[in-house]
Order: sequence, then C-alpha cells, then structure tokens
Amino acid sequence: MGRLTYEHDIRVEFEDRLLLHLQQVITNKLRRDEPFVFTWRDDPSLATGARACGSTRTRR
Repeated sequence: MGRLTYEHDIRVEFEDRLLLHLQQVITNKLRRDEPFVFTWRDDPSLATGARACGSTRTRR
C-alpha cells in the first residue's frame, strides 16, 4: 500500500499499482499545465463521504 498526501492534512492509502498510475497521470497533467480534479470515496466506516483535490496553474 502507498499513501497520497495532500495539503498536510489529507492522507489516503491506495494499492501500489493504482498509486503508480495516479502519479503518472498527475505528473503528465502538471507537465502540460492542464488543470485537474481528483476525487475518491472515503472508507465507508469513516462516514465522511467523498473528498477531492485538484490543481490549476495561476498565471501572472
């Protein structure tokens, strides 16, 4: 199992194969300056529903 950490307070565990895929997709999106949103469902035992994170480039 691997872990995705976002903004210091969101930590989510994924299977290694899925995490590798996410790393490749997110890296390519960032390289191309493409905005994206990534969503997932939390463990049902936590009763928190779904979460999302994303990225967009701020142009100056």
